[in-house]
Amino acid sequence: MLTGDCVTSPLQNAGAIAAAAPIEPYAKLLSQLHAPSGVLAILGNHDVDTDAEHIIEVLQSHSFLVLRDRSLPIERERKRFWFAGVDDILAGKPDIGLALNGIPPAEAVVLLAHEPDWG
Repeated sequence: MLTGDCVTSPLQNAGAIAAAAPIEPYAKLLSQLHAPSGVLAILGNHDVDTDAEHIIEVLQSHSFLVLRDRSLPIERERKRFWFAGVDDILAGKPDIGLALNGIPPAEAVVLLAHEPDWG
């Protein structure tokens, strides 16, 4: 699981698009990670402050599963649990209801959020 801040926000007037450029080598390097159910990612405030759509596109092109206000079931031995990810709390527009939509109440959920003190 990658929990955001794949790149660093630009300094004032430095250019958000240019600040997103390091996502290419980051994604290439971390694409060497392998997990049976895929490698999951969410965005952090630095990612959203630069070029969130480009960050997502590059991560997905390297087979990362980006959870931005959505969830994904994982099944093992006829048992299921969920990973849900929300958009960045500070710089994005998180919708926890959308992220949890469709998850049965009795099933376990691991919620991925970039800010640990979101309450």
